Amino acid sequence: MKSTVVFLLLAVSFIMLVSVTESSGDCSAEQFFRCFQDCKYKGHHGMCEYGSCSCISCYYRACKVKCAREGKIGQCQDDLCTCLG
Repeated sequence: MKSTVVFLLLAVSFIMLVSVTESSGDCSAEQFFRCFQDCKYKGHHGMCEYGSCSCISCYYRACKVKCAREGKIGQCQDDLCTCLG
């Protein structure tokens, strides 16, 4: 019973991921993933539409990691990743 529920949850998650990828404008799955990774490295969420990538709104966990690479403390302020210290 538990394995069936887990399988169904995984299947639904996969379908949702595919639908989000397909609904993100004209971006291929590869473009979508690259955009997500590039923006995450900068401390932001990525949005891929019609083949172009935009980094929008601060992604708190990614911001903390980005700033830690610089030896600073990451903080989201006004949807921007700010490194303090």
